[in-house]
Amino acid sequence: MSNLIKLILGVCLLAFAYFHCCTGMGQMTATTPAAVATTALASVTPAFAATWKGGKVVLDGLLPNEDTRKRLLARATELYGANGFEDQKLRVSGAEANANVQNPTGWSDWAVAQLQGPDRMKKLNANLPDGAGITLSENELTVRGVLPDEATRSKLLQEITAAIPASVKLNDLTTILGNTLNDNQLAAQGEFNRAAIKGIEFAVAKFDVTSKDPEQNSATINAVASVLKKYPDIKVAINGHTDSDGGLAPNMLLSTRRASAVRQALIASGIAADRLNAQGFGPNQPVSDNSSLDGKARNRRIDFKVVAGTSNVTAK
Repeated sequence: MSNLIKLILGVCLLAFAYFHCCTGMGQMTATTPAAVATTALASVTPAFAATWKGGKVVLDGLLPNEDTRKRLLARATELYGANGFEDQKLRVSGAEANANVQNPTGWSDWAVAQLQGPDRMKKLNANLPDGAGITLSENELTVRGVLPDEATRSKLLQEITAAIPASVKLNDLTTILGNTLNDNQLAAQGEFNRAAIKGIEFAVAKFDVTSKDPEQNSATINAVASVLKKYPDIKVAINGHTDSDGGLAPNMLLSTRRASAVRQALIASGIAADRLNAQGFGPNQPVSDNSSLDGKARNRRIDFKVVAGTSNVTAK
């Protein structure tokens, strides 16, 4: 073979190799973003639950880091003993949780503090049903269980809310012996709590629902009315509460008038009057400590409590 032919073949082979290499690099570069996209993890808010089941406390949740899990397990061992709880599904941010779990400031401390909730509840009622306990997300704390009386419930809720900031809302699904809710009623109660999450606010010493922030109050009343229409066989107690400032008698009267005003607004929204009962409790049923401004703000509220004993018809 002549030198000229050898040279031509060499140039061709070199050109082919160069083209193949460049094309492969281009394909690799083009597919890299897709490959990264398939492995990217979604960002989610943290969550933690500690509930009773079969005589043990079951732990579940999405945690921001391994340190939080270690702290929770250590605290659970202190409270319930090594055989008194079960780590059902505590998953840590990353591959284990299949998500990047956010880590809000203070959240891990709140979660560890709430572990004592189920223990307190069990001491107050040895016959707690399965599912009783607490569930904490980034901005909501749900408490579920059956307690002996209203004073006991109030004290428990004060202890529990003391461990969370005002930004974390309380979803109170506790009931009192003699007014125990079935699953359908508990579902409705949770929806009432969320419908009223922003609250109904009144101007100082006023009981007109338009006296302060009428737009928010109207939105809350409409949301509550929607839940009442979804559960047509459920009756509700509209309870008015104040903080501890001022005299008892004026606060009792003010809370009753405010609850009655909300009742009238719901009736005007198309809800039958016989499904609604308004009552005022003044400062007598606090859910938080009145020694702080945040605590007083939690205590000034209108809440909607499902009344047991009504029909068990499923929501429509």
